Amino acid sequence: MVKSDFNNGDRYTRAEIRLKVGGGDMQSYLPQLNKRILCACLGYDANPEAPRVVLVGNRPNVIAKAHLLEEQTEPIPVFLKRKKNEWEYKGYFRFAARNEDPVWLADRVKQAGREDVVMALMLEPVDNLPE
Repeated sequence: MVKSDFNNGDRYTRAEIRLKVGGGDMQSYLPQLNKRILCACLGYDANPEAPRVVLVGNRPNVIAKAHLLEEQTEPIPVFLKRKKNEWEYKGYFRFAARNEDPVWLADRVKQAGREDVVMALMLEPVDNLPE
């Protein structure tokens, strides 16, 4: 991994993000290439506590991507959706923990207005990236 090509607070299109991270699909919240998650693109509507808490829906492909991120030691750039095709860079984060506690999740499900949530991934910021 090298120092970030992104500037904190700057906004990018999904195409710009894809180009800078080296691929991945442009619809997924966790674009991947092979078995590596390249970044996270999160909306506050589905993830009100983003970027530190990522809610994972009950779909096999979504759960599989969450598990890939859990296993990955390399941090990823995280972007929050500001409006259509405008994503604000929030920094590099890495997986810290998974929470599947139904009582804890119930509050997040209500806050997000979602009923498909089966777990949450906790992310922690990475302050110093290698040159």
